[in-house]
Amino acid sequence: MKAKKLMKNVKSILIILLGTLGMAGAVEFFIVPNRLVTGGVAGLGIFLQYFFPEIPLSLFTFIFNVAMLALGLAFLGKRFIVTTLISSLVYPLAMACFEFFYSGDPLTQDPLLAAVAAGVLLGVSLGVVIREGASTGGFDIPELIVHKYTGIPVSVLIYAVDFVIIALQLLSNSTEAVLYGILLTLVCSVALNKVMVVGNKKTQLKIVSDRSEEIRRAILQDIDRGVTILYGETGYLGKPAKMLVTVMSPREVPQMRALLEKIDPYAFITIEEVNEVRGRGFTLERDSLREEK
Repeated sequence: MKAKKLMKNVKSILIILLGTLGMAGAVEFFIVPNRLVTGGVAGLGIFLQYFFPEIPLSLFTFIFNVAMLALGLAFLGKRFIVTTLISSLVYPLAMACFEFFYSGDPLTQDPLLAAVAAGVLLGVSLGVVIREGASTGGFDIPELIVHKYTGIPVSVLIYAVDFVIIALQLLSNSTEAVLYGILLTLVCSVALNKVMVVGNKKTQLKIVSDRSEEIRRAILQDIDRGVTILYGETGYLGKPAKMLVTVMSPREVPQMRALLEKIDPYAFITIEEVNEVRGRGFTLERDSLREEK
């Protein structure tokens, strides 16, 4: 049991490190060489470099993250800091390594392609870190503090901070560069949202049928999924009715459709996608639901 828990923790740390390296790579390989505008700590650092060009971006990021860790320790507690420490310190270290070993030549001369590539890499990397229950530090910490004491949604605070940082860079960049920065932020947001739900999406089926008992047994025995029965009545005739609700993998839906066609071709069924399912058979150990025939 201890070995299993240790392997899980090691895997989680490796994933966080990989995501952090991806974030640093997006900044050093696409954003900085192409002089793109971005939000967050990197965006603030790029803005300040206009006035203090001698300060490496990695050094500014390190100092800012350490300051934010101290702030988070005071307001959010030790547990939050532990989950944030790895990414907060590795991120500027990775940036420093890339600055030292990478020549700085743009991987692409096309700013549009660079903005899209940076947005995708940032969004995927950030999503990977967040899915492991960690934080990237930086502006995440003051945003969480403000949310804790005011109740303002974190998503609203993130967009507000990024907007202010991007707007500041109008002072040192062209309007076109800022527009590319907005595009980068939007692409990053889309990629982040996709990563947050990838692999978690399942299919929920709601079934109303006069032969609900046979369908219930088929779901338990043949599909090996759980099922919930909701009691109600039909809207037109006011007859008592049972609605079966079940959640399964999208791959199991065709088999379910075939069973319904065989048991009751006239069954009323709605199929919808759900972004996340938690519980036995999904996030907890699965026990077989099949009944002995």
